[in-house]
Amino acid sequence: MDALLDTGYDGGLLIPFERYREANLQQTELPVEDWDIAEAVNGRLILLQAASSRMRIKGLQGSFDIRIETFQDNTTTLIGLNGIKSLLISLDGSKEVLKVIK
Repeated sequence: MDALLDTGYDGGLLIPFERYREANLQQTELPVEDWDIAEAVNGRLILLQAASSRMRIKGLQGSFDIRIETFQDNTTTLIGLNGIKSLLISLDGSKEVLKVIK
């Protein structure tokens, strides 16, 4: 699935609520006390359901561990700071190109 890189999101990977359910991520869900609370732009606090998984990026060899999060009614897919911390990423703003090197 395609995801936006959001450096304002500290988490790993935020996916739509329905995708989380379809992938049965509740099977690997972390205990509720380990879920994070996010603050939306409007100041609303949101409890983020979280599961452990492995992620693969198209064009790269191998996969890596990542925390996948969601919340009721979420329709956005974002990769946050914890999702990219083990990757080397090059951004070329003038060409609108993002290059990922693991």
